[in-house]
Amino acid sequence: MMGGEAWYDPKLAEWPENDFRIFVGDVGADVDDAQLAAAFARFPSFAMARVVRDRRTGKNRGYGFVSFADPVHGATALREMDGKHVGQRPVRLRKSSWEERSGEGATAAAGSSRLPSRERFKKHCIVPRADSLRKGKGF
Repeated sequence: MMGGEAWYDPKLAEWPENDFRIFVGDVGADVDDAQLAAAFARFPSFAMARVVRDRRTGKNRGYGFVSFADPVHGATALREMDGKHVGQRPVRLRKSSWEERSGEGATAAAGSSRLPSRERFKKHCIVPRADSLRKGKGF
């Protein structure tokens, strides 16, 4: 996992299927889901945004995800918004990496048109640890 951790979104059903998802790093503590969504809403196929929070404390973990229905709009957002301020800090963006897993451990690459049905698999996002981003280790 390259020093990262797997994050499972318990509200998986809310995320669009086969979306183009962007990892948003260096999210400031002042940013919530609504502010992150507002920053990306100008792109035509914007679907949703989520700031990841610590389960115990509810505090912002310093990263989030933004979803687009159209990969072209997602790629445009990735280029245009990388380094722009969301809240009081500039954010760093990259295409999110995720894998599909079954109970048997089978995997499918992101973006594959032959992904198995959602009922049999859980979507995981692999992201760098928030503390490694703050120390400047980057992506």
